[in-house]
Amino acid sequence: MERYRGTLGRLFTVLSDVGCDQPKVGAARVVAAVVYRRSIVSIATNSLRGDPWQARYGDETHTTHAEILAIKRATAHLRVRKLPGYDLLVCRLCAQVNGDIIGWGLAKPCAGCQRAVDDFELNRVYYTITSGVVGTSTGRVYHLSVD
Repeated sequence: MERYRGTLGRLFTVLSDVGCDQPKVGAARVVAAVVYRRSIVSIATNSLRGDPWQARYGDETHTTHAEILAIKRATAHLRVRKLPGYDLLVCRLCAQVNGDIIGWGLAKPCAGCQRAVDDFELNRVYYTITSGVVGTSTGRVYHLSVD
C-alpha cells in the first residue's frame, strides 16, 4: 500500500495498515477511527459478531460495521455520551481474488451509520473514495500526496 503525506494522509495510512492485517468481513475490509485533533481515539474493523448498537442503527444483526464499533469504543473510552468536535474516518480496502490489497474503495457510511454519526454529534466524516482520494460529509474532496 502507498504511504500518504500530511495529517489526513498519515491517518488513512494507519487505517490501511490496520485493515491489511484483518480478514475480510462480508464483501470488504472496512476500518473506521474516531479522531480528535489529529489523534486516533478509537479504531475498529467490521466484525462478524452482532452487536446491539448495530441493531439500533442498521438492519443487520449478524455483523457490526466498523463505524458503529469505533463510535462505541470512543464513547466507552472517554466515558461520554456524545462526541462533538470529533471526526470519523472510514477506509475500505479492495483486494484481488488472491487476497492482495490493491487500494481503496468507496467507504461512504451507510444510512444507519450516518444516523449514529448524527446521534453522537460527530463533527465530520472523512471516507475513502478511491486510492489517494478522500471525501467528506460536507462534500469536499481531498487528493492525498504520496510519500
